[in-house]
Amino acid sequence: MIAFDDARRVVLTAAGIMAAQRIPVNISMGRVLAEDVFSPEHLPSFDNTAMDGFALATGGQAVAEGTELVVSAALAAGEAAPAGCEGACEIMTGAPMPDGLDAVIPVENVVVLELDAEQRPQRIRLLHAVLPGANVRRRGQDISAGDLVIPSGTRIGAPERMVLAALGIADVPVRKLPVAALLTTGRELVDDPGQALLPGQIRNSNGPFLADRLVECDAELRIRQSLPDEAGAFTDAVRRCLQAGVELIISTGAVSMGRYDFIPDASHYAIVDDALLEPSGTDNINRLNAGSVCLCDRHRGELVCQPVFDPTLDDDRRGDLCTPTDDRFEGDARGRVPCRRRASGVWY
Repeated sequence: MIAFDDARRVVLTAAGIMAAQRIPVNISMGRVLAEDVFSPEHLPSFDNTAMDGFALATGGQAVAEGTELVVSAALAAGEAAPAGCEGACEIMTGAPMPDGLDAVIPVENVVVLELDAEQRPQRIRLLHAVLPGANVRRRGQDISAGDLVIPSGTRIGAPERMVLAALGIADVPVRKLPVAALLTTGRELVDDPGQALLPGQIRNSNGPFLADRLVECDAELRIRQSLPDEAGAFTDAVRRCLQAGVELIISTGAVSMGRYDFIPDASHYAIVDDALLEPSGTDNINRLNAGSVCLCDRHRGELVCQPVFDPTLDDDRRGDLCTPTDDRFEGDARGRVPCRRRASGVWY
């Protein structure tokens, strides 16, 4: 019998980090970056206005309140800046700054003195002084080309997706999702919720709970199976899991000292290079010891977890092994903090 925190420490120490793969950014939500992401370009990529108003040239000095200027052009976001603007240019938020103009006065800080036939400003007076660079977002002001924008180990969320989109990054290197299997043991278990219970039977509640937790933690649940209390059936199931490419095996039950608790007997088995062996002696590496967490890492690094769950145990406590273990597999540098209450009890 070992404490819960000790069991989790064993798992996290044993769990390796998955290999990397490149995927499109549009399906990267929730995945963990396998490498640092550097900006391929400046953001913004050109000088632009932060306000609706009028762009003007300051000549490096403040333009005084009361100055009157001719409006020679108008520019909206998405349009190319006109060449050779004289006086002022009516400009909309996000539009590129015309060459030679270096400041913007907001539209509410001017008086329009003259309009053309289409009601466009032709002449304005400044209600406030304008300093060089006022209300202009400079090229590379937010991010410069070559900057580290998202470090390796970051779980991609909406803010990261926004940055990647803004920088024109189409795909990213992320950690592969672990492929999991869930094996629940016990002849007393009934999987079908609609089936009437016979004397001595109970409903399988751990199976659905753990299956959902694995999916919530981003694992691909490739195999889920209920097994009788037979060592042979268990080892056959483990073999099928490994042949199916499973990298994380979680099983429940059969770890106590009763006649049908076969996991202690399974300590005679080892998993090496995807094969179940039955050796004896000191060469038996990473055995399936009763009630312990075992790493079988001779070839692909499969992780076998054998916890016991009481259906009445705190759900947060039962799930607290899945989340940090999967974060470790995915290389999540920060980790998702599980909402676990400090319930009394031990981890068997």
